Amino acid sequence: MTINQNQKDLSLVLENNGINNLEITQRITEATAGLNNHYFTKMAKRMSANNADLLAKFIILNRKDSIIAINTIEMHIDGIVYLENYHKHKDLDRMDRTDIVTFLDSYRKSETVDPLHRWVATYNIRLMIIYKFFRWLHSLNHDKFAEMTTTERVVPPIMNGIKKLKRKEKSSYQARDLWTHEDDAVFLKYCEDSRLKCYHMVAEIQAADLMN
Repeated sequence: MTINQNQKDLSLVLENNGINNLEITQRITEATAGLNNHYFTKMAKRMSANNADLLAKFIILNRKDSIIAINTIEMHIDGIVYLENYHKHKDLDRMDRTDIVTFLDSYRKSETVDPLHRWVATYNIRLMIIYKFFRWLHSLNHDKFAEMTTTERVVPPIMNGIKKLKRKEKSSYQARDLWTHEDDAVFLKYCEDSRLKCYHMVAEIQAADLMN
């Protein structure tokens, strides 16, 4: 795996952060290939050496296991980095259920602050990422995880009883978020891509249906 000049410069950050192992640097580079350097920095600078290495191995396995979108990789990195940072770089393999619950609860907001409960979506996304990561981390053989059946990929004790939340609202969109008929007319008049026009109108109809 080739390390570009920006990442060579960032290797100084790795050394200052205790990550002076070339193999770890290469794994982080492989895990963040094709992403903005911001994600390499996030893992190298904002995580402990042990945690950065674990996250890199997890990301690499997922990228090899299936076709995974770039934004999904970014969401996985963000979620685990935020968890690790929240608990002040506590070893990921030593975290317990309380650590997970307190982190997820930090996303909760009051009715006054968030009357539409948009925080629930963030909570559920973070939960999904954490669940997937710890199911891999607590498996008996990390390297063979991709080959395991769904039954073999048991729920780790650390995630027992932690479930997705349901929102009262069908959608977080409000009437003011939708375009008016005049907005639609202007867009359709000047947009030259017929597929984009079609997508726009379908999306508007779906958003309106969710609000009804």
